[in-house]
Amino acid sequence: MSGVGWQPSAFGEPERLGTGLASEPSLIQQANGQLDIFGQGTGGDLVHTWVVPGIGWQTSPFGDFEHLGSGY
Repeated sequence: MSGVGWQPSAFGEPERLGTGLASEPSLIQQANGQLDIFGQGTGGDLVHTWVVPGIGWQTSPFGDFEHLGSGY
């Protein structure tokens, strides 16, 4: 998403992007520009969310993050 910069939320107030991380997030940028964000959830599980260039933040149908399991 180079050259775009920070944009205000289309919904007025700051956009809620999720809560519940017990660790610093780790980011991976894919070749298509998609950012994948991973972290440790408050229950010790691996959680994930992502932003797609030109589309925006994608949420899991199960809550703020996609829960990928525990024991990592």
